Amino acid sequence: NSRMVNEKKTAISTINKSYTYEELFNTVKGIANLLSECGIKKNDNVSILMDKRMEQIASILGVIYCGATYIPITTDASKERLKHCISETESKLLIVDNNTSKLFDIDDIKCKIINIDDYKFDKDYSFFKPIGADLEDNMVIIYTSGSTGKPKGVLLKHSNLINFLYSFNSKFNNKFSEKDNCLSITNIS
Repeated sequence: NSRMVNEKKTAISTINKSYTYEELFNTVKGIANLLSECGIKKNDNVSILMDKRMEQIASILGVIYCGATYIPITTDASKERLKHCISETESKLLIVDNNTSKLFDIDDIKCKIINIDDYKFDKDYSFFKPIGADLEDNMVIIYTSGSTGKPKGVLLKHSNLINFLYSFNSKFNNKFSEKDNCLSITNIS
């Protein structure tokens, strides 16, 4: 019963709307199902070029649900950087939204592209079960600023996130819980 109570709690608040955990995770499972239908499998790479919003977070989690690795690309990246990141990581898919699909002529990008705004995730996706990831599987590839000429990808594994979360929680004397709120002002890359 506590699971149902938590599902009704706010997971994400934006300027325009709040989303419950139930809404967030139904969207996550819907995106994961879409990615699976697009052929994304465990350990595939998926690039994400989206504005900061709930669907961006749901897309990241959807990629992780598929057991794949996500590559966040900032919306202010040049087309050359975008192409470099996709090419170097051999991304199988690029997820965009209505705003970011207009930033570039993305027709010459060498991978499948889906616009997340073309889909509604209002069905029940409880049938979709997450693909398990091992601690040493890659979770994210973050690109450096490229001050030496070409951006370099840094691989972070699932174990790296777990270590970060333990360290983060220790800064709060191990008392950070579901009752607390966390403000995110940075971008995902």
